[in-house]
Amino acid sequence: MAKKQSNAKPTLILIGIVLVIILSMFFAQPVLAWVSDNKGILIASLIAIVVVTVALFIWWRIEQRKKQNKAFYGLVDGIKAFKYTPTFREERPYQSMLYGYLKGKGFDVQYEAQSGASRPDLVVEGIAIEVKGPTDSMALQTLSHKVMKYSNHYHFLIVVLFDCICSKYTLDETMMGLAKMVKGKYKMEVVVKRAE
Repeated sequence: MAKKQSNAKPTLILIGIVLVIILSMFFAQPVLAWVSDNKGILIASLIAIVVVTVALFIWWRIEQRKKQNKAFYGLVDGIKAFKYTPTFREERPYQSMLYGYLKGKGFDVQYEAQSGASRPDLVVEGIAIEVKGPTDSMALQTLSHKVMKYSNHYHFLIVVLFDCICSKYTLDETMMGLAKMVKGKYKMEVVVKRAE
């Protein structure tokens, strides 16, 4: 059986419109007279409202950044504390292992969350995590491209390199290049992990 449609909403809207018209007829002239007599006060009040609104927005953004920084470094510390024993031949088990560890620590982790054309391995509270493992020279070459793409969608990035099998020189050179690439754009931390 179909429900009968109520006409209460359109009736209330119509009553509201009529009340606004009636009230504006009584109050429009005194309000306009006050505005013309007090233009300076009105302009000063509007400027004050804009300044206070901008100040509150800036304060809010600063507080948001503080929160994000705290979450970022807490996540970095959590990943640094993560211990594992097996070594794998491909990347997926490293991702799954880190995902399970972070979930177990109470983080809200998304697995391969899509943002535009970017899809970091893990995302925690707006922080992208790119996992490489075992990390060889080829994995490091693809890293710079991914970091560049992620900068369009994330202000924070953690790169986790499991079981580096490339030379220390190659790793250091790649990390210096990445640091130059992201400098001033967003925060990036690189965590190198080895099986224990």
